[in-house]
Amino acid sequence: MLSSKILKLTFIISISVMVYAFGAASVKLSIFPFGYQVGSWVKWAKNQIVPDRSSVPSDASAQDTYSENFSSLLFDFDIEWLAADFDDSYGAIVPLSRTSLLYVSQAGEVYNKDIGTGALEKLSIPSLTLNSEPFVLFTLTNNLTSAAAAFGIKDAVLVKGANLSETLVVSGTYFDQSKNCVILKVFAYNLTEDGSDWRTIYQSTPCIDKFDGMPSWGAGLAIAGDTSVFLSVGDVLHDGVNHRDLISEDGSDYGKVFLIDFVDNTVSRHSTGHRNPQGIINTKSGNVLAVEHGPEGGDELNRIHQGKHYGWPVRTFGVNYGDWVWPLNEMNGSHDGYEQPLMSWTPAIGPSDLTEITSQDSPWKNDIIISGMRAQSLFRLKLNDNGINFIEKIEIGRRIRKIEFLEGRVFLKDQITGEIGFFDVN
Repeated sequence: MLSSKILKLTFIISISVMVYAFGAASVKLSIFPFGYQVGSWVKWAKNQIVPDRSSVPSDASAQDTYSENFSSLLFDFDIEWLAADFDDSYGAIVPLSRTSLLYVSQAGEVYNKDIGTGALEKLSIPSLTLNSEPFVLFTLTNNLTSAAAAFGIKDAVLVKGANLSETLVVSGTYFDQSKNCVILKVFAYNLTEDGSDWRTIYQSTPCIDKFDGMPSWGAGLAIAGDTSVFLSVGDVLHDGVNHRDLISEDGSDYGKVFLIDFVDNTVSRHSTGHRNPQGIINTKSGNVLAVEHGPEGGDELNRIHQGKHYGWPVRTFGVNYGDWVWPLNEMNGSHDGYEQPLMSWTPAIGPSDLTEITSQDSPWKNDIIISGMRAQSLFRLKLNDNGINFIEKIEIGRRIRKIEFLEGRVFLKDQITGEIGFFDVN
């Protein structure tokens, strides 16, 4: 009996000594969480959406490149990767030529990227105001750091008008400090007008004060005409079970595609019933195509028609939402009564963006290329009036967030590394 008590006492003393020793070492060596002040956390979180660019010169020197070889059914190709300038998970790329592109950082700064040399030049275009720093402080106070990581610029397009004007249109999230909520904004900047400044041409309603759906803004942009763009808006994970009014047909801007004219200053709803339409394009034949994340499975490629409803949240080919059956879909595996997708993927591929190969000299001419983040692959599709008649999956082992095409070259942006890649398809 006595020996048992001695053993227990010895065990307790040993554990106490170990805990004390670890605590003392942690304080001495500043091991987390000791030695960290609130200011350190603010600096860390701020850098997620407002990275420190102080070390980046106005005209950065050339960077190293490396290549990776891949094969399609029609030809082999090498993706050339440029070392990342920043580790932005979001942000946008806009090709200007085969050798240069505009890079709009997640924080709202605009750069010119020389693909040939790797040089980076910050342009004189004013940085976009997103209220990023107040949002960082708000997320820290409310334990919402994951929301901070998904905040910022989402997409950009360059619209070339008939009068030789060029307008840069950019989508991104904006923090309303007075109400502690976030909206989606679309900004326009006239590149050919002296003394131009950013104009807000759209902002979503209502302002969102629930932040678990920060990654599900959609926010894809596509050129619609000389003075107009299409904008896809996600449901921000307000999926009909909670806050159903936010994605109702008439109740809000979420879960919809809009047509915005930035000269006439008009905004009209084009379609509804979307979950998270992250990428959207307007093909040379006039087809508006959008890729959309499903709940768990049920990722979609849709041909967007004016006035049509695409089913969400009452119809989805995705049968599960987490660990439970999606309750609003009375006919699992069915899209009856709503516009049918051209293609649906289960398991999910995580479609982030898409582009059209318009070069007539390419073996991929007129094909649609979709980037799948979850699948870490590119998907090459042949499309006709009746739908899809061919799909090729090309595994590249990367989560590609942005994909663009210009002058025989495909441009990619890696979500994880922030690297920009490119390859030729001619």
